Amino acid sequence: MQSRSFSRFVPHFNITDPTKTLSSIYKSVKPIHIACKIVGLEPFSFAEDKEGNLSVEHSKHDFIYHLFFNSLFTILGGYTTAAFFMDQENNTKTSISRNKFVILITIMILLMFLITSANYFMRMKLSSSLVAFSKIDNVLLRFDMKINYEALRKDNLGLMILMFSSITVRSIILILLINLDVLQSLTIIIAFTVKALTKYQFISFVRQLNIRFMRVNDGLQEIFNRNTNNKIILNQLDQWDDLSDQLFIMCRIHYKLCHWLRILNKAFGLQQLTSIAVSVFNILFQAYYLYYVLSGREKKTVISIVSPLIWTLDELMEIQFLVSACAETSDNANTTPSILHEMRNLHYNADLEDNVQSYSLQMLHQKIQFSAMGYFVIDYTLSYSIIGAVTTYLVIFIQFDQGQKIKSEKVGNTSHKSTATYMTPASGVVV
Repeated sequence: MQSRSFSRFVPHFNITDPTKTLSSIYKSVKPIHIACKIVGLEPFSFAEDKEGNLSVEHSKHDFIYHLFFNSLFTILGGYTTAAFFMDQENNTKTSISRNKFVILITIMILLMFLITSANYFMRMKLSSSLVAFSKIDNVLLRFDMKINYEALRKDNLGLMILMFSSITVRSIILILLINLDVLQSLTIIIAFTVKALTKYQFISFVRQLNIRFMRVNDGLQEIFNRNTNNKIILNQLDQWDDLSDQLFIMCRIHYKLCHWLRILNKAFGLQQLTSIAVSVFNILFQAYYLYYVLSGREKKTVISIVSPLIWTLDELMEIQFLVSACAETSDNANTTPSILHEMRNLHYNADLEDNVQSYSLQMLHQKIQFSAMGYFVIDYTLSYSIIGAVTTYLVIFIQFDQGQKIKSEKVGNTSHKSTATYMTPASGVVV
């Protein structure tokens, strides 16, 4: 039945000119797009024609763009790591080993290469998703359902302001703790920016999905409420045909959004896995440094206490923004089958019941969730898992550190007793 009548739905989905809504989408993601473009995370561009319509462009310049930033990162990263490691003087203003800082900075620099390379190879999927969103928006417009692009733009602008404020504070703290020249400072700032933007860029795409899932759910709820007020019953075939068409289109939009959700989740999988892993490493490193200071093994100063606290809170904030966006989008996507079942319970049409059951079962059998290459699910449980893992490893490190301290004290006491025993006979004293 659906296959015979599908041709009448083709005009809704066969949209060849999505430039109108694509311009609105670009304005909503412009703050993050510009930031990503500056640091080499978006090797594609938007072109505007004489009429002011936008389109996504790919060319040979994409590779030149990617090569330029990787070369720049190679030069800056190599210089920073080599200069910091080969400096014979202790250029850290703390008693923490210089090698630990080298490891931390090297990991951040390697992350830049990995993320920029992954974004280059996935650029077609990223740009195609924006075009697909514009086509979906055109379909929604035919049902008088508009996307609030201005709200998305303000959310993305707020994320960028928060991110750059965080990067500025962390960079100042690191410069106060370590003696760095201008190029080294620039490298560290770029590394922080790339790592943070990896999460925020993904969040911007996830929010694009989320607001469309919400519109589909609102549209379904509105359709059901309107037809419930009209008291659809078994013999009202004209209204039933209209309801069936609207139901089919809303469910098709939901399927398309789920399809692009999986594509984007796969495209950002490696970047999110490495970015979250580095964030966990940073949290663990800063927590151990805070223990190092509070245990009295380093002079307690305001900067030595505030530094790890701010750094840890910033990393947790990044992860929480990511988790919240993914969890909210998954919840909205998985709410659609519940709305359909509610529709099925409120109406008494045999054809409607069959269609609703078919649509809802298809959705229920493909539960929507985000993951980092399948290694772990990105939802609220991730925050608890990270806190638990950091706490566990921190306890292990503290126990190991205490064991080393006790062992050193025993060696010192043994050495002292040996010296005393050796000198006693000369003084005629028997110990």
